Amino acid sequence: MGSSKIDALRARLKQRLDELEAMLALTYRMNRENRAQLIEARGEAGRSYSWTKLNSLLSNARAEVERLGRAFGARVGPEKILSVYRKLSAAPQGEVAYIRKSWISELFSDYGKVFPQFDKFPPHGFLLIPTEGESPAGRVDWFLLEAKLFEDMCGLFNQHRDRSQRLPSRRGLLLPVKYLDALWVATVSVAFYFAEAYLNGLAVDYLFENRARIAPETAGMLVEWDMQKNRRRYLSLREKALQYPKIILGLAAPPLQESNCPELAFVCDRAKRLRDAVAHPSPIPDFNANATSPTKEEILLRRDSDELELVVDNVVCLVRKLELLLAGDTARVPWLLQRDATGFFPNAVFK
Repeated sequence: MGSSKIDALRARLKQRLDELEAMLALTYRMNRENRAQLIEARGEAGRSYSWTKLNSLLSNARAEVERLGRAFGARVGPEKILSVYRKLSAAPQGEVAYIRKSWISELFSDYGKVFPQFDKFPPHGFLLIPTEGESPAGRVDWFLLEAKLFEDMCGLFNQHRDRSQRLPSRRGLLLPVKYLDALWVATVSVAFYFAEAYLNGLAVDYLFENRARIAPETAGMLVEWDMQKNRRRYLSLREKALQYPKIILGLAAPPLQESNCPELAFVCDRAKRLRDAVAHPSPIPDFNANATSPTKEEILLRRDSDELELVVDNVVCLVRKLELLLAGDTARVPWLLQRDATGFFPNAVFK
């Protein structure tokens, strides 16, 4: 057998083995056994001169790629899947490779066999793909911006509550009090980041799934962009909470408003005053505020623990209400847990 033909066969085998690795990694099927088989087959591809041996390896690799494609409903050919995998593998060593759910949906039609919650997982969320070593047994790692910020809020709140309970008095204990105050500021800030991240996720997912039929002005609102002036146009948290559900549900008026949703009223009024005191600190009084309302300086001086509880509870309840309104249940947000009987967020939040 001529060396040129052997070399061509080797090249086809190496390509097919790369495609097999990509399929195994993207479907979380890379284990110790097939990792070892890939290493062995690549070794044979590099040193063997046996046409029969190389052709047998090629046939086996091709059959396995086709089997995996059928099992998970591959929408594209193995070359495209390999191309995506190579981009993921280009991440610096030690860094996590991740891919959006919406991109996975373009590659596979039956990814629920890999990740049972796939259908309920938001399109803007990321799945973490193991490009080194073996796939985690029985677990698909994921990242969702709003879920991570919710976890951050809960962690900060729990730390604040724990330190507050162990602090007998704010007098004469300078360092513990300063830690407590810092946790108060951080919790208030992240509570608003969480709520806004949730609303932004709703907007992006709706735009992605309906982009062909959305008017430019509506699309601009969903991504906070002025289409006419071609520049950023930021919306307040209140505008998003009113307008995004209205757009998604195709209604003439916002379904949740301050008049029918006390949580929204709280978040847009009292909680916003706390957040503004942190985000826009100033000794200048708010001339539009009620005379009895505390100034920004007074809010930061008090840093009331009870007020903090109201902030996190109302933010959680508002997001839950929005989810029930838009999805009919909370299956898309199993991580959205409320405080338990101890007053803390449960450990299940952080799992």
